[in-house]
Amino acid sequence: MSTQSPKAQKFYLASFLEIVKIKAMIKNKKDVVLLITFFIFSITLLLYGYYYKEKNKLAGKVVIETPALKKIVSLNKNQEIDIKTHIVIIKNRKVRVIHAKCPLKICEKTGWVSDGLIVCVPNRVIIKVFSNKKNKKKTDVIAR
Repeated sequence: MSTQSPKAQKFYLASFLEIVKIKAMIKNKKDVVLLITFFIFSITLLLYGYYYKEKNKLAGKVVIETPALKKIVSLNKNQEIDIKTHIVIIKNRKVRVIHAKCPLKICEKTGWVSDGLIVCVPNRVIIKVFSNKKNKKKTDVIAR
């Protein structure tokens, strides 16, 4: 004797029939592999689209991240930003750290950045610069 309502029993029966139909469609291992490949490809496309959309939202902006704060600033406005451990300058659509409270001062030595990262590991500060340029041909290294 079942304690479920007739409505719930019909739902379970319909669900079971759908599972049986799906199993009937998947006849061999090749179909399963094809289905899984299609699923992974679809998820990859969705994630890439999300990443690309987020990256375009930040075009022309500077993101300053520390353990205590996350600040998004326009790259178009010349300004000086003082966070507790660093002084960051934005000038002519470029970013530079002019003062840092760290021993090696690598973030200061990075210089002007128009598109990329400035990182200070001891203070856990990351400055991400996203330019508006759609530069398809970026050259990392030229070898002869």
